[in-house]
Amino acid sequence: MTPLSLIISTSAGRQSHLRHCLLALQAQTHAPAEVLVIDDGSEGMQPVLAEFEGCWPRLEYHWRPVDYNLSRSRNLGAAQTQTAGLVFANGDVLLNPNALAHY
Repeated sequence: MTPLSLIISTSAGRQSHLRHCLLALQAQTHAPAEVLVIDDGSEGMQPVLAEFEGCWPRLEYHWRPVDYNLSRSRNLGAAQTQTAGLVFANGDVLLNPNALAHY
């Protein structure tokens, strides 16, 4: 199977959404090679990510100044990946356990 990079976009006030998104990601039948969280200007996401250290081979956090531009967040994530397979999700999405396997 192709190694996948999951790029998750999030923003201010969505810490609990991101936590639930990452919990659902742990249940995937095909785990991503890397998970990149791109934060559009919030504060306080690092404690959420600390809960998931070691769950995937690579978990990275990238903060950018708030401008509510989802395309910029996704482009930043895509530029940081190390695989050819990219999957984009918002931080409030709960992926079905087979979602990544179908990519």
